[in-house]
Amino acid sequence: AGFENTEQTLWLYAEWKAYVAAAARDILGAHPWQPSRWLELAWTVLSFSAKISMANGIDFAFTWPLERLFGFPAYYNVKCMLVMAANATAAYVLARALGARPWAAWVAGEIFAFNPFTFYQLETGRVIETILFPVPLYALCLWKAWHDDDRGGLWAVGAGLCCGLATLLYWFNGHFLIAYS
Repeated sequence: AGFENTEQTLWLYAEWKAYVAAAARDILGAHPWQPSRWLELAWTVLSFSAKISMANGIDFAFTWPLERLFGFPAYYNVKCMLVMAANATAAYVLARALGARPWAAWVAGEIFAFNPFTFYQLETGRVIETILFPVPLYALCLWKAWHDDDRGGLWAVGAGLCCGLATLLYWFNGHFLIAYS
């Protein structure tokens, strides 16, 4: 189960779009104004991955705007660059907050974003497993929650949101963060 290569990822995205269109027609049908129908559609879209053993449906929700802007399949390259940039930036912010000098924080961000694991996952079409920016942001929020007496509660909420986002993106990351706490 899982991805074999980038081409399979692109094919699954195309399948996801067709699935969402069909689900919207079937679920909403003649009663599009009922909130329960919209909740059912949202659950169906997000649980699509369980039906064909692939990455989380939220990843494909992020993909749609990129495809509209850059076209198919060029969006995939843009998506990979954005993921690595977000990961590097989050690691940089964490390192700076912990007292690293700018150049050391930059190196930390680059190592976090551009490593063999990341490139392997991108090559095999597992982009969802490389979206790691919530992880260092979670660590930052958790550290700030412990050390900031004035706004500790606000930082704790931020940590919870980062943990939730990490879990939505790839649930193994969420489990790691919960265990880390």
